[in-house]
Amino acid sequence: MLSKRNKQILALSILGMFLFAGLGWLIYGLAIESIAAFIEMTEASDEAGHRLNGGIWYSLLAALLFSIAFAPLASAFTIMTYRNKDVSDAWIGQTYGLLAGIPMAIIWALLWLICLPFTWGLLPWGEWSINWWKIFPFGFGLIWMGGLPLVFVVINFFKKLANPEYKAEEIAGNMPTIEQEKEPIEIHSPPQQPSTPISPNDIVEEKVGKEIQPVLKQVPEEKKTNFWDSVQ
Repeated sequence: MLSKRNKQILALSILGMFLFAGLGWLIYGLAIESIAAFIEMTEASDEAGHRLNGGIWYSLLAALLFSIAFAPLASAFTIMTYRNKDVSDAWIGQTYGLLAGIPMAIIWALLWLICLPFTWGLLPWGEWSINWWKIFPFGFGLIWMGGLPLVFVVINFFKKLANPEYKAEEIAGNMPTIEQEKEPIEIHSPPQQPSTPISPNDIVEEKVGKEIQPVLKQVPEEKKTNFWDSVQ
C-alpha cells in the first residue's frame, strides 16, 4: 500500500509539472489581461463613468486552466497527508469530492464577485454621492451568493483532511454489539386440553362404585362343579 501511494505521488507530481509547463504561459496571459481590464474599469469608475471591458471574463478561463494544471499537485499533496495511514475508502471519496469542489467554487466566486458586478456596474467605486446605493446589492446579496460556497467547501475540505477515518473504525462500527446479538427467548407452554364438564350422574356413579367395592370383596366365590359329580 505504501509503495503504491508513493508511486501515485510521484506520477501526479510529474503530471502537474508538465501541465504547468504547457499551460503556464496561457494562464499567465489570461490573468494579465483580466487584471488589466480590472484596472481599466476601476479607473473609469473613479472618473464617475462606467466602461465595460470584456477582458474581465478571461479571469474565469484563467481560473479553470489553473485548476486543471494544479489538480495533480493538489491530489499528490492530499495523498501525502494519509500516505502511512489505513484510511477508509469512503473517507477518501469524500475528501476528493471536496477537493474537486474548490475550483468550481473559485469560478463561482469570480463570476458573482468580479465579473457580473463589473458588467452590471454594481461595485460601489467612484463618486460616493452617486454610487452609495451600490453597497446594498453587492454587500447584502452578491458577496454572500458568491463567497459562501467557497468558504464552505474550503473549511470542510481541511476539516475532513484533519480528521481521517480509518478502516478499523469502519469495521468496528459495522459489527453488531452483544445486546444486538441476544435474541429474546420465547417459552412455549404445552397446549392445555380443554376440560370436559362433570355431570351430577358421574359424581353419583363414582360414589356408589366406591361403596359397593368392599362388599363385593367379602362375597365368596362360587365353587366350580363338574357335571358327573352332580349325577352321582
